[in-house]
Amino acid sequence: QIRDSNGPMLAALAHAAGAEVRMLPPVPDDPDSIARFLEGLESTQVLLTAGGVSMGEKDFLPQVLRRLGARILFHKIRLKPGKPTLAAILDGRVLLCLPGNPVSAYMNTLLFLPVVLARLEGRALPDPWRAGRLTARVANPGDRPLLHPCRRRGNLLDPLPSRGSADLVRLAQADACAWIPEGGLGEGETRFLELM
Repeated sequence: QIRDSNGPMLAALAHAAGAEVRMLPPVPDDPDSIARFLEGLESTQVLLTAGGVSMGEKDFLPQVLRRLGARILFHKIRLKPGKPTLAAILDGRVLLCLPGNPVSAYMNTLLFLPVVLARLEGRALPDPWRAGRLTARVANPGDRPLLHPCRRRGNLLDPLPSRGSADLVRLAQADACAWIPEGGLGEGETRFLELM
């Protein structure tokens, strides 16, 4: 009885990025079901998935991709949210496998999908980053850079209070995410990602 928020969200982001979108049904957390699904994608150039890429006992996607002979471009990134993100090439198609956490899936789609589409179309790689200035300190005690939700006023970034990568309410209230390095960042220059 879990609502599928990731499917419609990823479809909307892909459409906004210029892709022709087809939503596919959910796949059970079972290695054979995942393999059958991945082998039946004849006309798909880019596949976005959500979930199944972390370290849980039912996160089978990385091992199934290896079993099918996929070329893993990367798995796990130094970024919060979105550490488990995986990119691979299988049978000539690009797979961007995102965490199941909706905030992680959203942020990493914004970062990586435009790059994938530009490469496939032979266009110059887009630069999603804009220069901005934080109006208040943002703590980041972790060991990875953080994308922190903010309200934007021109190039001024007002940090929103956030409860972490599952805080969809704050993401909905934000129109930008500021890059916060390890250790946090006080008022001053930074870069930000504009949200859709």
